Amino acid sequence: MRRAILAVTILQVVLPVVLCLGQTPARPPAFEVASVKVSKAPPGSDSSKGTLGSLTMRNMTLRACIGMAYNLKEFQVLGGPKWLDSDRYDIDAKPAGAAQALERMAMLQTLLAERFQLALHRETKTSPGYALVVSKAGLKMHAVEPGQSNLSTHNSSMTAEKASMASLAGNLSRRSGFPVDDATGVKGVFDFKLELPPRDNRTEPAGGDTPGAGASDPASFATSLSHALEDQLGLKLDARKIQQEVLVIDRAEKPPEN
Repeated sequence: MRRAILAVTILQVVLPVVLCLGQTPARPPAFEVASVKVSKAPPGSDSSKGTLGSLTMRNMTLRACIGMAYNLKEFQVLGGPKWLDSDRYDIDAKPAGAAQALERMAMLQTLLAERFQLALHRETKTSPGYALVVSKAGLKMHAVEPGQSNLSTHNSSMTAEKASMASLAGNLSRRSGFPVDDATGVKGVFDFKLELPPRDNRTEPAGGDTPGAGASDPASFATSLSHALEDQLGLKLDARKIQQEVLVIDRAEKPPEN
């Protein structure tokens, strides 16, 4: 009897392990169809739009695509070859069925890994940056009903539909090259148009850990940007130290067109 009980016990412990070892690893989430093409549009405007059945990205750098896929800002994506900030791509992708935003971003991670042979790792760094806050005069815009969000920039004009403060802060970070955290405490989504400072004064993301890397005077640009936010939207930028997660690119290759 003891031998029988022992045999059953061994089977109960070992069999699940054997079955587990024999399982095929789950495939990462992926789009059913996707194309990645070099953009023919000039720098200065880009956009992205997602629905339950599609993801469309236009004129975006690989660094911007990585930031979007991992819900990070461009300056939080470090390293990589120079073309990450110069070459721009159009991406059209469709999942097999309805996919929520988080699912689409997981699929985008897989797509970038496959098409760009992308390899990266995570680190944590503290760097100077800015907090997006409400100005003393208060907000100069009103919340709208939630729905499909869209935030795009053409030349020096940013247009938002149903955008949150977090998405605005993220977009400002990507445009400016220095960290901008949402510290407004404002909930809800907004429609607005923001005229940004002239492009020749704007910092360009360089993948480094210095805010406004590549600009001659990032502090001056931050001041101009803060004034624009305050005058038009009732927001401003406050300088502060920010601890942030970063992705360090270990490998990236240009994809074949398809």
